Amino acid sequence: MLKLEETKIQETDFSKEVIVCHPHDPVKDILQVLKLKNIGSVVVINSNGQVVGLFSQRDYLIRVPIEKLNLDKENIETYMNANPLKLYLDSNLSGAISALATSNSRYIVLIDDDEKPLGVLSQGDVIKYLAKSIKVLESTFS
Repeated sequence: MLKLEETKIQETDFSKEVIVCHPHDPVKDILQVLKLKNIGSVVVINSNGQVVGLFSQRDYLIRVPIEKLNLDKENIETYMNANPLKLYLDSNLSGAISALATSNSRYIVLIDDDEKPLGVLSQGDVIKYLAKSIKVLESTFS
């Protein structure tokens, strides 16, 4: 039986490659990284490596005015989500699902005790994990 309250985030296929940037990096550079890496978000860290924000494709679409044509001079700090969802790897998957469902975010930054990023859990990662679990359950009962 699938018990989400007992399943830990670390058991999912979350993205372990954390792409980071700094608050004063130009928006244009970060957009190029999103495109080149084919990813949906970048974790923003301070000089100590601690998470201070998250910038996603959605942030670009919603927060960056179309009139801003000179993105070389615009810092990511201006448009990032300064309060991203953050959880520890040993948090329950049910809590992660609840956080994603009740927020406007599609990503959770996975952190260590020092607030340093270890990975990113996306809505897509959760769906893939659930789909895989359902297949295992179906094969068990058929």
